[in-house]
Amino acid sequence: MALNNVAKICATRRPRKRKPVLEGDLPVPIQAVESTVSMLANTEAKVPSRRRRRKRKGALEEDESTQNQAYIEPTKPLPPTRKSPGYWSSVDNQRSFIMDLETNLNISTKDGWYKVTQSDFERYGGSSFLRHYFSDSVFKVVSEVFKDHHWHPWKFHGGAPKKYWDSKENRVFFFETISSDVGVSQLSDWYSIPRKEVDTCGGGGLLAKFKESLPDALMQSYTEHKWEPWKFDIVPKKFWSSSSNRRLFLQHVASKHFAKQCEDGYAIFNVEVIAKEGGRSLLEQMYNGSAASAVMENFPEHPWEPWRFSNVPKNMVAKLSSDQMVRFLQPLQRALKIREPADWYRISWSQMKSRGGRRLTRQIQGISTRCPHAIIHRA
Repeated sequence: MALNNVAKICATRRPRKRKPVLEGDLPVPIQAVESTVSMLANTEAKVPSRRRRRKRKGALEEDESTQNQAYIEPTKPLPPTRKSPGYWSSVDNQRSFIMDLETNLNISTKDGWYKVTQSDFERYGGSSFLRHYFSDSVFKVVSEVFKDHHWHPWKFHGGAPKKYWDSKENRVFFFETISSDVGVSQLSDWYSIPRKEVDTCGGGGLLAKFKESLPDALMQSYTEHKWEPWKFDIVPKKFWSSSSNRRLFLQHVASKHFAKQCEDGYAIFNVEVIAKEGGRSLLEQMYNGSAASAVMENFPEHPWEPWRFSNVPKNMVAKLSSDQMVRFLQPLQRALKIREPADWYRISWSQMKSRGGRRLTRQIQGISTRCPHAIIHRA
């Protein structure tokens, strides 16, 4: 029954009509083949002969040779190859790499290594060698390979390695090396050398260690030398904070001006003399510009008479004791032959002024400057 139904369906279906093939409707593969064949035929006709190709090749070679004579292309680094474990631990391999690097960078003298950077090692495959064995320091590498050469670490790119300036010998070596460049023939010449010249010569790392203080760097390098820090252009920080340093400076001023005893200090210790000897910063920082205050504080063992200084310190009367006031009046008492307290009433202003009483009287608050008896009442 099922077979009869299938036969009936097949008998009723119409046959499929096929489209006729025309001349312009050739299959695509055949057209592609024909176009390729025609293109190859045209190409073969334009191919130059063997003789022409040889002439053209010769001309190109001549052009390349002339260009190479005018410009020599620098050596290009090869792609870095990964080294086997333990390769850089060999001293021979390290030295071989340095020699190859010296050739590739066209280094003709040892001073040429001062311009070599870490990037140069990286370009030629030695970054791990520099990092793991020499802490990224070019100076450590070349000083290990070229041990016979005297290197200046501060001239390398990036300066001297870390902790180099911790050594006293290294600091002295640096100062001795640059002394001729900055015009220093003896240690006392360093007083007039500015900090910028030392920095220009490669001492930036050294100055940074001592907080940009050249005097501190010199004094801690040449510890056996007797320095006078007040002669530098800039006195070291906190130098005047020490009473021993202040006393040492004032003793220097006294000895230079031939002061044999403290009595001579009244004429010597004034603002002009102290500033000329390098103590201007001392007076400004510690004593508000008063030379008398500086002298009396640092030599307390001497019974000073403040009125005998050229510039009496401000508010000095308030600090004077009754004994000091008596000492001021005793010379005047002898000179004017005063025997009883009532004799002080006949003292004139000019007499008191000759002994410095005018300066003292002006500092007594609430008392007229024309009254010489103010000092007498205070005593």
